[in-house]
Amino acid sequence: MGQSDWFSGFFLFAQERCVAGVSILQFLPTDDAFVDNFGPNQNFGSEADLYIGNRSMGETCRSYLKFDINPIPEGATIVNAQLVLNANGESDCYISAHNVIDTFWSEDLIIWDNAPGFEPVPTFDVYYMTGSAWSFA
Repeated sequence: MGQSDWFSGFFLFAQERCVAGVSILQFLPTDDAFVDNFGPNQNFGSEADLYIGNRSMGETCRSYLKFDINPIPEGATIVNAQLVLNANGESDCYISAHNVIDTFWSEDLIIWDNAPGFEPVPTFDVYYMTGSAWSFA
């Protein structure tokens, strides 16, 4: 991805089926930050935008999002969940979302050198076309 690839406006929508019917819940991230291998000890948790991808000269950025899903009642059945992202990119590409192995990170402390690992197989991915809007479902 190019120099100005970024994401903002993250939402996680979940639907729960309960006795009374279907509820739609909306979650905003409790933590969001990106890490950059060119600044392995630099924290970007206060940045307004998140960056991803391989940038110029071997630079790699990864973004992390954390959601508090405790409002979902115990025993609820998730019928559908959707992650909505607003994107700005310089070129078409595939973007993947992965489950993070360790959820004990925070946006004010995460850096490249302490960023948690993630599952190697994506939970889902999408093909991003420049100028388009999309969501993970």
